[in-house]
Amino acid sequence: MKVFIFLLWMVLTVQSFSIGPCWAETNKRPFWTKQSSFVEGEDLLVVGIALHAETVEEGRKRAFENAKVELMNFAQVTDVEAKGLVIETQTTFEETNPIGMITVYQLLRVPAKKLVEIQGHVQEHTRLQGQAFDKSQRDLQLVQQAVVSRYQRLEEQNRQIQETLDSMSRLQESLREKALRFEHAHTEVEQLLQQLSAKVKDTQPTSTSFASPAMNYNFTKKKSIAEPLLRRFKDTENTLDAQAAQLKDLSKRAKVRLAEEDELARALEKKCKYLVRGMTREEVGQIMSEPSEQYLDIPSKTSSSKYRYMNKRGATGIISVGFAYNELVDSLDGCPGKSFRP
Repeated sequence: MKVFIFLLWMVLTVQSFSIGPCWAETNKRPFWTKQSSFVEGEDLLVVGIALHAETVEEGRKRAFENAKVELMNFAQVTDVEAKGLVIETQTTFEETNPIGMITVYQLLRVPAKKLVEIQGHVQEHTRLQGQAFDKSQRDLQLVQQAVVSRYQRLEEQNRQIQETLDSMSRLQESLREKALRFEHAHTEVEQLLQQLSAKVKDTQPTSTSFASPAMNYNFTKKKSIAEPLLRRFKDTENTLDAQAAQLKDLSKRAKVRLAEEDELARALEKKCKYLVRGMTREEVGQIMSEPSEQYLDIPSKTSSSKYRYMNKRGATGIISVGFAYNELVDSLDGCPGKSFRP
């Protein structure tokens, strides 16, 4: 019985020793270990905790990084050290648990005034970025509107050219049909004249006084038949002449239009040879004038300007000027005798 009582007393004694240090250490923790951050005077103090570290150095390093994270969350700043904020370690508290792992509490101090200044700079920078983004959106909308307007003008020009070509085709077809009718009418007139000539020879009188009235009557009758055909022949000839003149005028206008396009094409081919890397969009505009199309690649922040042209043979071409993310020329394609790429 005495042995049992002695063993029970030993067990209780060991348990009291194993529980006592943890309780004592918990009560010894500074007040700030229960805080995440607080203000003292003109300074902001932030607490970082590292649980179950194997060494003191590892625990201090982890506690410092965790305190920095807490500070960045508090100040809404991604990198406080890069913003010029000086972080000082105010104090450190360490405790060891029964299994030998270390818990480290680290208290960091930063000037509250400096932190407020950094927050103001960050907010101003964010505001400026928002304004720049809004401006980029407005510029993109203007570019899109210019592209749409240019595309509509090109579509209208193409429509007018197509209408001119269709009109020329219809006039050519009408001209062929009327030429066939003209030839048919001319053939009828020749046949009628031959018939009249033959009948006049057959009806010549032996006596002028006897045959003259009958011959005059027949000749007058045939002449009355031939005159409408001759008028139709003249009218058809006049119509064909008018349509030929109209067709010639349309062809002349199309040639003039192609000549103007060819002149623009030659000018672009000469001007593009003066483009070099590093030019701004404004400098390119002074050399090449307004582009036909503009494209913007948002992921890569690059863009390009397209200059379309048509020569006098009706062949089309494109001169493409590429701009890098900083709005400077970095590529040229389609310029005769000159090109470069990023």
